[in-house]
Amino acid sequence: MDTSKFSSFKIDNIPFYTNRKKGNHILDHLMETCPKDKFVVASVHSYLHKDGKNRVYSKYAQVTKEEFASLLEKDNQIFEVMHEDTPQKVAFDCEKMTDSMDPFNQIKEKILEKFPDAVMNIPGSRTLQSDKRTKYSYHIILQNYVANGIDNLCGVKEWCTLPEQKALGFDQSIYRRKGLLKCINQSKGDKDLDGNPRTQDYIEGSQDVFDHTLFYNIQQDANKVAMPTTAAPRSKK
Repeated sequence: MDTSKFSSFKIDNIPFYTNRKKGNHILDHLMETCPKDKFVVASVHSYLHKDGKNRVYSKYAQVTKEEFASLLEKDNQIFEVMHEDTPQKVAFDCEKMTDSMDPFNQIKEKILEKFPDAVMNIPGSRTLQSDKRTKYSYHIILQNYVANGIDNLCGVKEWCTLPEQKALGFDQSIYRRKGLLKCINQSKGDKDLDGNPRTQDYIEGSQDVFDHTLFYNIQQDANKVAMPTTAAPRSKK
């Protein structure tokens, strides 16, 4: 596939390509041709469509570790893209809108019940969305738990669908090929009531930005997660 047929944009002098009006063709191509020293990332922007609904617009790039680090130095709205057969740390995307207490401590307790002694690296946001309701968002990377591909996260996905986890805002939809996870220090263009971007700011864990990523700084002695699904086979579309 010739990438010149797709619209491209430069972010920090790195070419990003868009899927607009062309389905997932460019993302599929970038993932299939991605060199071993690179990963595919997305720049995701949320906007209000003329139909009154919130939509997202994504651009994609193949980046080196150094380029990735550069992109995370400011809010370029960068998300990691889950690769099908690549080792990655176990991660959770938790988001809840509520007028009651922050679910942060309960979320960590649930994770520790499932993954004993888990070392958590956590960025997140806590933003007032109305007079009474706050949106809590946490992206939790387990430094010492790793899966050798998306299929080994199927059990984690099913665990996230259980009522106790769903009540705390665990999102099961990220556990798929081309699933997206927002990076530390990034937003997707959406804002709080004061007009400030809803960025995933550092909360706790390592100060090394790569410890807050899926694919970098994977420990050699990390616990291997193998949780095949008990449900129907996953579609690769």
